[in-house]
Amino acid sequence: MDKKNLDILTNIIGGVETGGQTYGKRNYASYVAPGKNTANEKTCTLGWAGNYGERAKRLCKMILEQNPAAFRKVDTAGIEKKLSVNWETTKWHPTAKEKAALIAIITTPTGKECQDALFQELMQAYLKEAEAYGVTDVPSQMMWCEIQHLGGSRYREFSNGRQNHTRRISSTRLFCWIRKISAITTRSGIRSSSPGMRVA
Repeated sequence: MDKKNLDILTNIIGGVETGGQTYGKRNYASYVAPGKNTANEKTCTLGWAGNYGERAKRLCKMILEQNPAAFRKVDTAGIEKKLSVNWETTKWHPTAKEKAALIAIITTPTGKECQDALFQELMQAYLKEAEAYGVTDVPSQMMWCEIQHLGGSRYREFSNGRQNHTRRISSTRLFCWIRKISAITTRSGIRSSSPGMRVA
């Protein structure tokens, strides 16, 4: 996938994650407190792409490395010291002051650049996985990345509505099913209906 299509993918997933379903929009100041989305989240999630735990810490380290002066100018809560510990295993719950400093750090010009860069680096890893599965056309690669980013490759349980009748499938297998359905409907001249994404 070339840079142009990677930027398009960034705008698509940004709109889904924190952009209000609007293509090209994303909330760089996004902060999710520990446990807000699920009890399994033991620490905070930072940035428009939903960087949780150690990836959130990595984002902050990237910003510090690229622009130490800008980082330290807005680090009013000693966040730099937190970059040497594991946020997930220590179950770090930022205080109100630390939360404000984190948001200030990730919304500096360098912070925004690093958020985009970290996301695209993650997408490159997903693309390698897609290619290993034989997914080479760009639209399918974009769908693969979106499923991986929003759903992950771990197994999910789907209920058929009856007690004790659940089926565990991975997001990658779900992707393959979607791809087959898409190919069938395209050949049949059927267009799937979906709300779609707004364009600002």
